[in-house]
Amino acid sequence: MAKRLVDLIRSVDTVLDERRRLAQQEKRLVGALNRALAKMGYAVVAAKGGGGRRRRRRRGRRPGRKPKAA
Repeated sequence: MAKRLVDLIRSVDTVLDERRRLAQQEKRLVGALNRALAKMGYAVVAAKGGGGRRRRRRRGRRPGRKPKAA
């Protein structure tokens, strides 16, 4: 049982290392592409948000707020 657990942990660790390496390689490649495109007046932008998510503003008053005085 302990051997299977060690093998599983090793496998997960290997997969995580590979994902980290691929993320670093992707970042380098996108950076190089962005530099090349910048020379032509273009830029690479994210299609779906990761870090730049905007909070959508709701209409109406926030819950828990007092109503406006008439």
